[in-house]
Amino acid sequence: MGLAMTKSPEQGARPLGVGWPVWALAGLAMYAASVGPVAGLIDRGIISHGTAEILVETVYRPLELLAENSNAISDFFSWYVSFFCL
Repeated sequence: MGLAMTKSPEQGARPLGVGWPVWALAGLAMYAASVGPVAGLIDRGIISHGTAEILVETVYRPLELLAENSNAISDFFSWYVSFFCL
């Protein structure tokens, strides 16, 4: 597969990859990017408003707090979500 391998006595062979920081950043980016599609599903009625309230209050609360405290982030999310809502 082209990945270099390293071997330590305790672990055996393991691939040398990009590591957890890159995967963590990718996960955070996907989390933030999921706001748009979810907003579109709410806008189309596929996700009920009751469920939407729960999503915003729990899953998306950290992003909501960021948007409440930063005009730039709020403006970005408003612009981004507009692509998914009718």
